[in-house]
Amino acid sequence: MNEQPGVAVAFECPKELKLKLSLETRNCGDVIIVHCQGRIVYRDEAAALSRVVGEALQEARKLVLDLSGVSSMDSAGIGELALLQTWAQRKNVNLKCAGPNPLVRDSTRPYQSGLGAGGASLSGCGSSVVPPRAGLRRLLS
Repeated sequence: MNEQPGVAVAFECPKELKLKLSLETRNCGDVIIVHCQGRIVYRDEAAALSRVVGEALQEARKLVLDLSGVSSMDSAGIGELALLQTWAQRKNVNLKCAGPNPLVRDSTRPYQSGLGAGGASLSGCGSSVVPPRAGLRRLLS
């Protein structure tokens, strides 16, 4: 076998990318619930959330993002929530966030009244959202 010194293998298969965000979608009557577990951060996780919610928006009139399992969120995650809210409004879909932990709730607070950067509004992610189990029951009724 003739090997050339100093030549690296260029086509090595990279390890499979593992998202640190799990998304589960459920239909509950006329409401679609997207359960989020993990982190909503720049690039792959934020893109995965947009892909799943974008698909759900095609069928939903009411959509609930269950954020009770979200452990961290960066500015890209906040921006993604604002984008999803805009998409939902354009499609006349009622989008609500349920069960955000204090970290997520505090991170989104500046954007809840539409005063955030670029006028983005996360009105559905406000501190008025009640804890996850009771909150989902209330939103579904």
